[in-house]
Amino acid sequence: MSKQEQRTSAIWVLFIAFIMLSSVIGYAIFGGSTQKQKYGKYQFIRTDQGWVTKVDNQKILFDYHPLEVESINLTQGIINSIKNTSMIYLTFDPEQSYLEYIDLARFQLTELFWTFFNIYPENAITKPSLKYNLTVINCSNATATVPVLFFKQSNETGFYKKDNCILLQAKQGYEFLALKDRLLYGLLGIIK
Repeated sequence: MSKQEQRTSAIWVLFIAFIMLSSVIGYAIFGGSTQKQKYGKYQFIRTDQGWVTKVDNQKILFDYHPLEVESINLTQGIINSIKNTSMIYLTFDPEQSYLEYIDLARFQLTELFWTFFNIYPENAITKPSLKYNLTVINCSNATATVPVLFFKQSNETGFYKKDNCILLQAKQGYEFLALKDRLLYGLLGIIK
């Protein structure tokens, strides 16, 4: 390789190194693109994981901003049924579609029910399964003191209450996460 070719190669290497280094420095100084948006008295920050806000000095992560889910109808009766209990069953059909979304929604609700509302959540399934080693619970087990939250695939998306059984019905998997967020926003008083 001639001196001219070596010099050209060195310039290209330095140029690429400069671009990479300046990108890293720019990201470190200015950070990733974060979006802030206020909803009522709460400040929401968009992160790579979702929307974050503080409630009682604790950060909570949501998949959806309140503006994205406030149109989902959630009655005060459903909110009261959950808030006025010390235990709740979270159940689902282990043979339906979108189990990964249901599992994520159940996991997040389980954590937040206990942390913020002192409600003991018990995960269950509607029929025996080799995949899930959980108790079999369905709407017939629901009582006023221990309601059942039933994640159900359906043609419509929304909340429905049948006696003491609260159905979270979704057409698509990601809608279970929207329902989970809408429920938490209602329980926390972020969406009234």
